[in-house]
Amino acid sequence: LAGVRSCLGGSVCSQHCRVAACTDTGLSIVGARDRALRVRFTLAAQANALIASQLGTVLQPIFGRLHLDPERQFVGLLRVVRTIGAVAVPLTLVQGALATPLFRLAFDSMWLDAAVVFTVLSALESFYFATAPAMAMLRARRQFSTYFVWQFTHFCVAVVLYWQVSPGGGAMAVAAVSLGCWMLSGPLAVWLAAPAAQRSLTDVARVFIRPLLISIPSAGLLWLVAQELSPLGRVWQIACFLVAAPCALALTFVLMRLLQPTEWSNIRQVLDQVNRRRR
Repeated sequence: LAGVRSCLGGSVCSQHCRVAACTDTGLSIVGARDRALRVRFTLAAQANALIASQLGTVLQPIFGRLHLDPERQFVGLLRVVRTIGAVAVPLTLVQGALATPLFRLAFDSMWLDAAVVFTVLSALESFYFATAPAMAMLRARRQFSTYFVWQFTHFCVAVVLYWQVSPGGGAMAVAAVSLGCWMLSGPLAVWLAAPAAQRSLTDVARVFIRPLLISIPSAGLLWLVAQELSPLGRVWQIACFLVAAPCALALTFVLMRLLQPTEWSNIRQVLDQVNRRRR
């Protein structure tokens, strides 16, 4: 029964990302004015779900083997979240900073107003990344009730808020609500996954704040550059992707190496293991 509750909770919460507005006409996807956009949205949601599923499949048995040592479990969880965040947060913020040139290249001018919504949803992803390790930890510790309550509560709160804000605020309000929900729910999931004796809001908050502090300056600079260059034409829009974005990422990782050597060391260890397996 606990496993069934867990599966139901995971299924319900995974669907909430597809619910962008609850209007008088029923359930709809904000901004999905044509079939092509709905297909793109669905593919993006499925890609995120697939990555999270594969990551959880890898991590759950690892956490399970440490079930007799809760302290090592929690240290391992924080290390995983810290390592993933060191990569995921810079990438998602750079993605959001490139919204304007992306929409000018890929869509008609009528869609340009949706670029800011895309930026907000990209920022949302910088908090969503921690859910897969946290869910793997909850399942490994057999905290199925906690898993269900967390996900179902998130879903219910999100849907109610969508219903409230979508008629007057539209897509931007819904995106802002989604960001707010994940800003609370992502860290909460990691905190709930920790053993009761080791739950520390300070440790959990630090895991999320540190990559943001490193990534926001370069992503903000990239956003300013993209806003200036994207109206100049297709060549400059492409230059944002091929020149400005790599420079922003390089700046982020240079700052990380100088200011956050622990996170940089974790990334280097992962890259070294990947290179050894290739050989």
